Amino acid sequence: MDTIAQAIKGHSLEYRRGYICGYAYNLAEAVGDRQKAAFEAGLLSRRYGLERDRIAEFFSEYGNPQTVVYFYAGYDTSGRNEAVRMAH
Repeated sequence: MDTIAQAIKGHSLEYRRGYICGYAYNLAEAVGDRQKAAFEAGLLSRRYGLERDRIAEFFSEYGNPQTVVYFYAGYDTSGRNEAVRMAH
């Protein structure tokens, strides 16, 4: 586990949820791709030990059901295939 993941895991669940949602929001704004941001947030949520359905609520507020689908895809990928991650 990388040092950032170790540092984040030392914080409360609320902090970790806020960190992931803030990261996803900023990534979506920076790259203009909410689906990519949702996928990345799924990967990070799993790595940081967060419940997938609690974070998925954040993406359902975008009003685009595809963002939730991409979040679940990232969460369920669990880093098994880095090529899939990089393709998104």
